[in-house]
Amino acid sequence: MEPIDDATCITYFTPHPEELANETVTAIASTSSGTFGNFFNRIFKSSKDISIAGDAIDETTVSKSPSENCKNSDQSKHEEAEKTPNIPTKNEVDKTRMDSKESNENISDIVEEGKRSSVRFASVFKGRNPDLLDYERSDFRRYWMPDSSGRECYECQERFTAFRRRHHCRLCGQIFCSKCCGVQVSGSLLGYTGDLRLCNYCAHIVISNLPQTESKLENKSNSSTCDQKSVHKTDVSVSTIFAGPVSWSLNSSVAEDENNENGVSLHCSNPKKSSMKLDSPTQLSVTELAMYKSDVQCSVAQGRFDVDDDHEPEWVKNIEMTDNVKPVDSSNLKPESMDYSHSASQKDNINIESTSNFYVTELDDEQIVPKIPSSKSENEDPFFCETIERCFEIQFEKLILHLFNREGLDPREWWEIIWTVSHVVSSMVKVDMEGRKSVNVMKHAHIKSLHVAVEKPSAKIIEGTVCSKSIRHESMPNEIRNASILTLEGSIEYERVNDKLSSIEPIISQESEYLRNQVERMLSHRPSVVLVERNVSGLAVQMLLHAGVTLVSNIKPRVLQRIARSTGADVMPSLDAQILNQKIGFCPFFRQEKIQLANGKYKCLLMFEECPPELGCSVLLRGNSKRDLRAAKRILHYAILTLYSNHLEVELLSSCGTTLTNRSAVCDICSVNAAELGTNEDSFCKRLKKSTLSSSPLINFGIPFLETSKGRQCSLRKFFSRFINSLSVENNGNRKCSDSKTEENYLLERSVHPFVKNITLTEVDEDDVASFRAFSGCLLRYSINKQNRNHLRKETVPDREIEDVLDPFVHQQISVLFGSFCAKSPNAPLFCIRPWVVNMDYYGVNDMSLGDFLRKYCFNRAYQCPSANCDLPMMEHSRRLVHRNACVEITTQNYLRVNGEFSNATLDEQNDILLTWHYCAKCKSSSSVVPLTENICRLSFARYLNYLANGAYATCKINSLLQKCEHCCFHQHERNIALNNLVTTFKVLLVRPFHVTFSPLVCAVEPIMFTPKFVAESKSEIQEKAAIIFKIMSEQTEHLSKYIENSLYSTCHAQAVKILRDARSAFSSTIKCFDPSGTLAGELAAIRSNDAVYTQATDTVCRCRYILQHTINVWNEQCQYFSQQIRTIKKSNSSGILTVNFGFTSAVGENVEANKINNEQTLSTNHMQVGNLDFELTPLESPFLAEHHFTGLAAVVVRDMIDRKGATHPDIGSIIAYALSSVEYNSKRRKQRHSAYNIFDEVELNSMANYEHIEVDFADDRAQYYVKIYYAERFHMLRKLLFIEGEDCFIRSLSSSRSWSPQGGKSGASFYRTQASFIDDRFVFKQMSRFEIQSFVKFGPNYFSYVSTAMTDNKLTTLCKVYGVYRICYKNKNSGQQLKVDVLVMEYLFYRRNVKQVWDLKGSQRNRMASEGKRTADLVLLDENLVKDLWNNQLYVHPHSKAALSMAISNDSHFLSAQYVMDYSLLVGVDETNNELILGIVDYMRTYTLDKKLESWVKIVAIPGAHLPTVISPEMYCTRFFDAIDTYFPVAPDQWTGLGSVLSSADC
Repeated sequence: MEPIDDATCITYFTPHPEELANETVTAIASTSSGTFGNFFNRIFKSSKDISIAGDAIDETTVSKSPSENCKNSDQSKHEEAEKTPNIPTKNEVDKTRMDSKESNENISDIVEEGKRSSVRFASVFKGRNPDLLDYERSDFRRYWMPDSSGRECYECQERFTAFRRRHHCRLCGQIFCSKCCGVQVSGSLLGYTGDLRLCNYCAHIVISNLPQTESKLENKSNSSTCDQKSVHKTDVSVSTIFAGPVSWSLNSSVAEDENNENGVSLHCSNPKKSSMKLDSPTQLSVTELAMYKSDVQCSVAQGRFDVDDDHEPEWVKNIEMTDNVKPVDSSNLKPESMDYSHSASQKDNINIESTSNFYVTELDDEQIVPKIPSSKSENEDPFFCETIERCFEIQFEKLILHLFNREGLDPREWWEIIWTVSHVVSSMVKVDMEGRKSVNVMKHAHIKSLHVAVEKPSAKIIEGTVCSKSIRHESMPNEIRNASILTLEGSIEYERVNDKLSSIEPIISQESEYLRNQVERMLSHRPSVVLVERNVSGLAVQMLLHAGVTLVSNIKPRVLQRIARSTGADVMPSLDAQILNQKIGFCPFFRQEKIQLANGKYKCLLMFEECPPELGCSVLLRGNSKRDLRAAKRILHYAILTLYSNHLEVELLSSCGTTLTNRSAVCDICSVNAAELGTNEDSFCKRLKKSTLSSSPLINFGIPFLETSKGRQCSLRKFFSRFINSLSVENNGNRKCSDSKTEENYLLERSVHPFVKNITLTEVDEDDVASFRAFSGCLLRYSINKQNRNHLRKETVPDREIEDVLDPFVHQQISVLFGSFCAKSPNAPLFCIRPWVVNMDYYGVNDMSLGDFLRKYCFNRAYQCPSANCDLPMMEHSRRLVHRNACVEITTQNYLRVNGEFSNATLDEQNDILLTWHYCAKCKSSSSVVPLTENICRLSFARYLNYLANGAYATCKINSLLQKCEHCCFHQHERNIALNNLVTTFKVLLVRPFHVTFSPLVCAVEPIMFTPKFVAESKSEIQEKAAIIFKIMSEQTEHLSKYIENSLYSTCHAQAVKILRDARSAFSSTIKCFDPSGTLAGELAAIRSNDAVYTQATDTVCRCRYILQHTINVWNEQCQYFSQQIRTIKKSNSSGILTVNFGFTSAVGENVEANKINNEQTLSTNHMQVGNLDFELTPLESPFLAEHHFTGLAAVVVRDMIDRKGATHPDIGSIIAYALSSVEYNSKRRKQRHSAYNIFDEVELNSMANYEHIEVDFADDRAQYYVKIYYAERFHMLRKLLFIEGEDCFIRSLSSSRSWSPQGGKSGASFYRTQASFIDDRFVFKQMSRFEIQSFVKFGPNYFSYVSTAMTDNKLTTLCKVYGVYRICYKNKNSGQQLKVDVLVMEYLFYRRNVKQVWDLKGSQRNRMASEGKRTADLVLLDENLVKDLWNNQLYVHPHSKAALSMAISNDSHFLSAQYVMDYSLLVGVDETNNELILGIVDYMRTYTLDKKLESWVKIVAIPGAHLPTVISPEMYCTRFFDAIDTYFPVAPDQWTGLGSVLSSADC
């Protein structure tokens, strides 16, 4: 026996001689196996073998901590005693030790000779793992199930035969067949020679948990810093069920955090070596704010992931793991205290280490807890001229008081408790940064509320953890000093898999033996308390009770993890996996306490006390109100996290000398953030100013865009009614919770029969029994029906409860848009990491510490780009994080970009120390270089970004010789952080997000303002022209009356008088309708173009023009006829008979021959004087333009367009407008509508489309026209729904058009726009191909249904509306010019918009580059023009705009894909004046026909390229289009993004 070590109270015994000999043989065997075995195993692998071995793994798995070495040696000393199935006694152990000592002297020479031989042999064949043991001589064979008990396979239950042999699993010891136990695992992974045969269940455990154990063993070699912070020294023996102590060590590898937010846990490593050996990126990293997907599936209870040591440098792999790490005395370590003023004074009055349990009830010392602050006025700002520490203290008081008011909590009862406990806990608990478990301090502080009958509330702080559980058996010890804790996942039962169907025979024969082996496995660790996640068999409970072990079962995984962390234990995945050598925890004081609640019931609490306080603590809140306890728990949780973060933030701001100032901001970002508030003092702005949402006084909150002056006029505002309603809802916390809970409990109590409530059964009333028998079934049915209704309501009805956006709890996050780019990457000009939004909870999900981010993702040379196409390191990339109006650009360089004051030599002398300083680009000066302290490295990276994006105007100390720097330290300064010769720069850029406007559902025409005088002038003008015409006609008629004695002149005179009289009559009656009410003669200042007075006046003038023009045409025709007759008479010299026909047309336009003379006058040349036929009528000249065609009394004039060369072309718009206003069209449409009910009976389905079209033709003396209106009635009803101005306004808008040639397009189609003097440019005419018109005829009815549904149901859509499809034919009678074209009429997307740049985006990057030679207003650029510099010219949009855009694009693209339509594009106009994007989908008339399929196939096969052609299948086109639009328009998240998914999607 050797001396006793006082430090650990462990007695060391001399090893058994046989053990020494066995070790010699094992060393030789392991050397050979380690060299040759591993070599051949790597070459020849069975199909069932699972190769887990690797260089890095072999190196780490055999390394053992001091506790494990001590445990293994102690286990070897008791090997003979442990081979017996019964638990050894103390006398048997002592006897075995004496026998070992006596036999040691006899074979010492043999042992020494064996050692020398083994050393010589090992020097020649030295393996990597010289300490491997022989499994056949280990203790695990004792846990094998006897062969006699296994008649069938444990897993497949197939009976064993001569051909189906028995095989024992080397871990669990169960008996399997070769098929169920065929997994071969390298024994070197577990510290044994050769290969080990495992069953499928155990192999899964080894594969899932062994790498995590390796990472822990690996970290022990360089965790001296961690050990100093986590080792809890004790000078007492650990209480076990055996005589003698057990080794215990609380190292840095504590259990993972409960309920790890990220799904993965970061293990302990030395931060100084983080640039050389780093973990795989996790979701906490900002680099992984994109595309990273971990290959490891981690459970909530386990929360670990595999470590890939292949990324280590070679020199690191060659270093042997340290076996013995000396424990560090932590008696001098004290909890960290708060640095700012109030916390410093508190530390002097409250001694955290004075007692393990700190009680808080009511304090009288006013120096410890400040008085309850009073509410300050809205405009009072106490932060200026105050220190940073004082500003944070004032802000914390305001925030806590605001929470008290919101939660309805009485400050007189709870203020002192919450204030004191929050300061104590935030100073007591430390976050293990090197362990990288979690950056959230609340994962180490557990708050538990107890509803008890007390007069005043109180609190108790326990250094350890508390859980609501009871010991499994009452006879088990419930109070243990220096307890050893064994934590175990799963269950302790014979069946390892739940719900497995098996026969009862093997269970009866093997259950007892199997459970005995399992209990012996547990007892081999000598625990005093066993904690099991799930159920424990009754036989195992009795065995543990007999052994004196306390058992607690059915523990939640997160509670088990919390206990393991406080006690320093490892949670074993299974008892079968004890070969992995997990650590046993230690608790100085374990006890069970029963507490009587307010309702009279008792609640059992398990308390693990006097544990290291920096590893975690628990707070017990006692009160007599459930509502108050619930509110106090929420506030306390928030206060602890706030104080912890405030301490780190104060140190960050103080390191650079940050000070607040009340001067006007000279920073663009600060000015834009302040301008968001505007001047509107509405209810929401007032509520926002009264609310305290941030724990930092330097963070500004802006209002949502939809509440700004522009946002209130935004067309998308109506689609976010839920969010708008949430802005006006004020939530009173959980004041209503108690009422609802009380009512629910009352109903539950009423549903219980009185007979069941009767506790005493000595006296039973027969009436109660009869009533219970009669009504108990009804009560049970009522309870079941109520549960079913509640469950159905939860499944079918979504939770539409409006969330209060001014709740400080929901603002503990920041949403950023992350992306990375490298110009040298093959992905350029696209991103390596596509920008996407990440919600980072402060110290929670997707968050990490600032130090971890810098070391792992900025100063890590080995960190590669996660893009599969990019093999460049991330140091050559630029990363951007966008939030609100700020863009934080992160770059890393190999040198200092600032002045030459700091050289590379200076950086090389840093010795792995992070240095930081500010640089002002405008002042050309920088601040002093200061180290980045450990506390600053603990700061949440999300909080750091929040300051850079939302920080208020503040200054810091800059070393400037000229003047003091007055620029904002958050936005205008570059923050530089250096490590060795690497410098990471945080630069903040201004971002101005756009708000999006879609093609409106309701089409409106903005009226033009006219003065009444201007309108009246048109009447005077037409009257003057009419007077001139009528005067000329009257003069010629009077002159013709002189020759009335001649029958020819008499007849002509009569007709002339008739024409003049009819014309004057028609003109006079028409002109009276110009302004019958005399409105224009009134005192109106202006008249709009859509007023009824104006439309009636213009229509009247148009009709008067037609009357005059038609009168001129008739007069000229009569003049021609009259002159022709005179010339005929003069040429006739004979006395023959002359027949003269006079046919005339009335002047009002109707082909009536009222006074037609169709008689044959037989005149003899002897009776007619030829000399009297000298006078002829003079034709009239038209006062109107020659390109105008007056073809009827409609209010539309058909026009001709004259190009620059003087050639005439038909005006498409006027032709369509005249056709729609013609009498023929209206009569046919009425007939079609009246016969609509009989369509299906009279017309076949195939000819349905033709029946819905209307054809109209008309002509004048110069041209002939034909118009075919497709889906006439459907389009008419659609215009009636969408065009609120009415059909007449639509016709007037189309009445004049001009040719339009937008630049950049490649379709080759002709375009026209409705534009002329005093007429709007609201519509566009586009030429359609033959295939497009055929496609539209097919899916036209679906289009009408989709658009009308979007209108009636208020659905989002970006489709540019088509208001008509027409076929136009034109033929000029004089020149023979012909035209036949199909056109569609659609709205002009940029109507009355100041658009400077237009994009036509299809999502394709193949042949999508437009020439940018000369920029004009009509220049249209394509996808490649946008993408070529997308990183520096991104079109950011507001969150609500992004949500609406994504929803609308998804709706439209899927609709078009269902119609088999492709090759559509998104037309985008940039209005920089109003900071607006106008979008609409156009060109959606082309279906994927055979010719397009051939075109796509030819371009893919014959013309290969890096990108797919533009024309692809509709499904692929839909997906590509949506993804491209999502990339082209990234979102700029703000402080209101992600609040209960309010702005994540629109209401439709």
